[in-house]
This record gives sequence, C-alpha cells and structure tokens, in this order.
Amino acid sequence: MKAIFFGNVERQLFGAYHAASDEGPVREAAVVLCYPWLAEYNMTHWAFRNLATLLARAGFAVLRFDYGGMGDSMGTTASADINAWAGDIATAAREVRELSGARELCLVGKGLGATLAALATADVPTRDLVWWDPVVSGTEYLAELERVDAQQRLSRLCPPAPPGHRDELLGFAVPRAQRTALAHLDLLRTAPRVTGAITLVANQARLAYGRTVEALTRAGSRATMEFVEENVGAQVADGQTALLSSATLTAIVAALVRGERP
Repeated sequence: MKAIFFGNVERQLFGAYHAASDEGPVREAAVVLCYPWLAEYNMTHWAFRNLATLLARAGFAVLRFDYGGMGDSMGTTASADINAWAGDIATAAREVRELSGARELCLVGKGLGATLAALATADVPTRDLVWWDPVVSGTEYLAELERVDAQQRLSRLCPPAPPGHRDELLGFAVPRAQRTALAHLDLLRTAPRVTGAITLVANQARLAYGRTVEALTRAGSRATMEFVEENVGAQVADGQTALLSSATLTAIVAALVRGERP
C-alpha cells in the first residue's frame, strides 16, 4: 500500500494505492473505492482497507481515497458538494489508471459513495459498478440521519435540536446547499453509464433496492442484487460501530472477478 496525494493544486486529494499482486492473474480493470459520508466514513474505513487488500490479491489495482473536505484531503466538509465529490471520483479514476496502466475501470461505493459513483459514470468510462447498501433516496437518507442525530442527543442527555434548519448534523457541518443537493438525489432516476454489470450488494432488506434493480433491468442494464446477511457490526469507542463484513467483501470481489474477460 502506498499513500499518495493527487489532483490539482487547488484540490489535493489523499489516497491509498494498492498495487495488484503479481502472484495471481492480471486483471484488465483497476478499481476505485468510494467511501460513504459522515460517521459512516469512520465505520467503513477498516472494511475498505480490507476490501482493497482482497482486490489487490485477486489481481486488481485499487485506489481508495478521501473526497475533498473529508479525511486527509484538502478543504472542509462545509465547502464540499455533491458534484465536486463526483468530480473527485473522476479524478481518482484517472489517477489509478495512470498508476496501474489498466485498460478498464470499475467503481465500488458504499452508502452515499455508491450514489456518487453512479453520478460519476457520466464522466468516467466504467465497466462494472458495485453498490453496497446505496442511498436510493436523498430525502429519506436525510430523514434517517436526523433520526440518528436525535437518538444520539437523547443518549447523551443533550437538549433536542431546535426546530427548523440547522447547519450541523451528527457533529458535522452540513450547510443548507448540501442538504438541498442531497434531497434531490434519487437513484431510481439515475441511469449509470456502464459497459458491464451493476451489482447491488445488500446487508439490509429494503424494498427500494429491489425497485432500483428492476428499474435498471427494464432500462436494459445488466443489474442484479445479492443479499448478504451477516453480523457486520462491532462496537468501538464512543458508541461508534465498525463494519466487520467478510462475507460482503468476498461478494464484492466475486462480482468484479465475474466481469473479467475469460
């Protein structure tokens, strides 16, 4: 694994590049891993590192990275926006292909990262797209975050959040413009541009996932859903949960291996 900074001077992004193992098959595609948002970013960091290692052992070059304003990349969370994050995925795609020399590219995203990956395919030539418990409706996603925020306040004996708009959520800055952009996200109305397959790997049984796959299939995409039921949570400090999801990671690797030419 090699830590790198990439992108332009005004928007330096931090990433971790995992070169493909030379002990197995050589894959045609490189992979960009797209993190989720807010607290879920911290929860999935361990899982994404393991996923990158598994993919590299399977012969894929992999880049996982922080969006602008998140993690170790330049900027602030408050200054970030949906289109900029999708643009960061395009930047990461160019970087991993340049580093690896791969002919093709695959995108893997978790939560909001899955939805951003779908948006990024408009500018990124993509073979296979893997969604891990994606955000289907931005409006429902925000409502879910509000519920979690209220539960955390109650558990910590904090006063309820004031009614009306707030520029903060779960301890993170979330300006009005970000909320508006998130509320307009709708995976059912998003048509990813891929030349291969779209795989939705689900740990949660949600009707929206089935509807999304059905809509993609009707539109002519090669879309499938794989439900992986496992205990993915382990408690860590401050009541947070880390994802320990070996079966899910194995399913994601298998989906990308299937996309390789025989």
